[in-house]
Amino acid sequence: MGRRGLPILIVEDDYFIAQDIAKAVRAHGDQVVGPFPDVDLALQHLGEARAAILDIRVGERTSFAIADLLARHGTPFIFYSGISRARLPPHLNHARYVSKPCRPTTLIDLLHRMDARPAGTDTDIEDLLPLLRLRARQLLMDEQASDRLVEATLMRAVASLEERSFPPDTAKWLLDLLAREHRRHPGRHLS
Repeated sequence: MGRRGLPILIVEDDYFIAQDIAKAVRAHGDQVVGPFPDVDLALQHLGEARAAILDIRVGERTSFAIADLLARHGTPFIFYSGISRARLPPHLNHARYVSKPCRPTTLIDLLHRMDARPAGTDTDIEDLLPLLRLRARQLLMDEQASDRLVEATLMRAVASLEERSFPPDTAKWLLDLLAREHRRHPGRHLS
């Protein structure tokens, strides 16, 4: 039996676009969570996803609350919308954004690149800095504060390495450390 693939949440209120994305997700060997044409319904299934494709405007609401929760949990997501990127709130400015129309396979490939690398992958820490900065900026509105959060995360990582060696999945480990550091001291990085 093969791997089950990446569970991808789809939040899109246009039926035909949602079905095209879902079909491409399945064809790629990933799992579809949704698609959901409603923010509240999508929020109920958030825990099932390891990645997400979000339309910005869903009915009369926006998907920003979903994006905020995904960012807090370190879950990669893409805004896929016909609405201008300029309409994103400041704390989501650094989120991935793809303008409609676009081939669904492009979205899926991008999500796979954003997802933490599989265990056993040799990763240079320097290669992970852009990913750490992106996640920090999704958590915090301020660029300097997000850089301080990344710095605190790396300092915690170095301190913990004195007791053990690098874990097999370095990217996931560092993203987990970043999320824990943010939860532990949510306001500390703002000053």
